Amino acid sequence: MTVSLLPDRLRLLRFPREDLELCSHAILKHILFRDYSHSHRDRQEEEEPLFSYIDNSLEISIFGDAEALVKDFPKDLCPGLEISASIYRALQVDNDDTFNSSRICTIVEPLAKAGVSVFYMSTYQTDLLFVQESRLPVVFTTLSSHGLHVAQDEEEISTPPDTPIPDQVRFKKNASHEEDPSECQQHREQALHQHQDRVHNTAHHKDRFTELALMTPPESMDSSGDEGHMAGLGEVIISHHAVKQLVPLDIFAAQRRRQGSETRPLVSQGKMDDYDDNKPSPTTTTAFELRQQAVRTLPENYLRCVGLNTDLEGGHQPWILKIIKILFYNDKVKEEAVTSGRGPSHDAPRFFSFTATSECVSMITDTYILDEFEEHELFMDMDTCPLRLIQLDLHRFGLDKFGIIHSVARPLTEAGIELLYLSTFSTANILVAEHRLSDAERILSGSGANTPHEDKAPSYFDHDGNEADHEI
Repeated sequence: MTVSLLPDRLRLLRFPREDLELCSHAILKHILFRDYSHSHRDRQEEEEPLFSYIDNSLEISIFGDAEALVKDFPKDLCPGLEISASIYRALQVDNDDTFNSSRICTIVEPLAKAGVSVFYMSTYQTDLLFVQESRLPVVFTTLSSHGLHVAQDEEEISTPPDTPIPDQVRFKKNASHEEDPSECQQHREQALHQHQDRVHNTAHHKDRFTELALMTPPESMDSSGDEGHMAGLGEVIISHHAVKQLVPLDIFAAQRRRQGSETRPLVSQGKMDDYDDNKPSPTTTTAFELRQQAVRTLPENYLRCVGLNTDLEGGHQPWILKIIKILFYNDKVKEEAVTSGRGPSHDAPRFFSFTATSECVSMITDTYILDEFEEHELFMDMDTCPLRLIQLDLHRFGLDKFGIIHSVARPLTEAGIELLYLSTFSTANILVAEHRLSDAERILSGSGANTPHEDKAPSYFDHDGNEADHEI
C-alpha cells in the first residue's frame, strides 16, 4: 500500500449551519473558480489545491488552502467561525485490493500507537489522511516502519515548517551540503523516539487527575499519559474548564485479556515489538471516552458515495451549477423531489460532502439529491445499497485527540462491517450499509458485537432504503 504526500498546505475550519448564508461568497469562490478539468496539467500550470466541504446536522467543516481560507474566511465573517491554528498536510492512499475498513485500520493503528492525531476522509476514488505539518517526520517514519510505502520529498522532512507548533521536534537543513538520505532516516527515527518518549512522559501527569479514576476502565490505570489539549507532541495543558482527555488504548484488547484470550494486532507486519500482549494497545480509553462523552446520533438519511465526471466534452462541467443549487437552495431540491414522489419521508437535514483534488471530485449525499444529476455526470455503483450514517459529536475532544478513528474502525472491521469514514472539525461520520446499521450502532455503544457473517444486502433500494425490483 502506498501513501503519497500531496503538495497542498491546508487549514481546517468550521461554522454553524445557520451561518451558511454569511459564508456563501467565500464558498462559491472556492468551488466555482477552480479548473476541474485536467487542462492545467497540459499547460504545466500549478495544480488546484485540495478543497473539501462537509455539511452535516451539527456543523459545516472545510479543509482548504491555508492562505486562502484565512483570507476568505476572516474571523469576523460569522460569530461561530473557528479555524485551526495548525497547518495540515494531506496524504493520499493509493487504491489497492483491500476493503475500506481494513485499509483504514492498517493506516491509523500505528499512528494511534505513536500518539499522532489524524483526520480521515473516504472518497469515491481514494482515501485521504490529514495530519499536522509539523508531525510529518513522525508520520513518515511510523508508516514506513509498518510496511507502508510513503512517497514524499526528502525536503518535506528535513526542513522545519513555516508555521511550527510550539514544542515540536524541529529538523534543520545543513546549508553547506546536501543531506545524506541515511542521515534523513536517522533524523526521522530520532524524531519518532523523542515523540514516543514525550507521549510516555505525560503519564506523570495522571496523578493530577484523580477525579478521572471513577470514569476510567481498570486496564487504563497503568497506561501512559493524558493527551488532553496538546501543545506539541505530548505536552499537557491543564484547563479547569475544558473536558479532560485520557490516553487512547484499545478497550477490545483489554476485554480479550480479561477473558484470557490473546490480543491480535490488526495491522500488517512491521515492528512487532510495538505489540506487547502485556501492554494495552492505544485506544482503550478513547473507546471508553467516546461511549461516555461523545453524543451519538443516527440520522435517517440514505446516502450514496459517487464520483463526478470531470472529463466531459470541452472541459465544461454542468454539474457545478447543480452543486450550487444543492448547497444554497436545498429546500427547493427537497420540495421538488417530494412533489415528484422521489423525495424522502423523513425530516432529517441533508448530508452533503464534496471533495475536490487536482485529480478527481467525489461527493457523498442523500439519494434523492443525486436525481438532480444526469447519468453521464456521475460515477456510481447502482448495485450497492445506500449507506446509513452514525454521527459522533467530538467537540469536547479538540483537534489533537489521537486514536479516535482507530477506536471506531477496528471493532467494526473485526465484526466484518465495511465502513466509510469522514472526519470534520468536531464530528466523526461513520457510513455503513443499511443492513449492518444496528450491528454497528451496538458495537460503538459498547453493548456487544456480532461476529462476521455472510449476509448479503439486497441489490437495490429506493430513496428510503426499501428493497425494490431491479435487473442487474
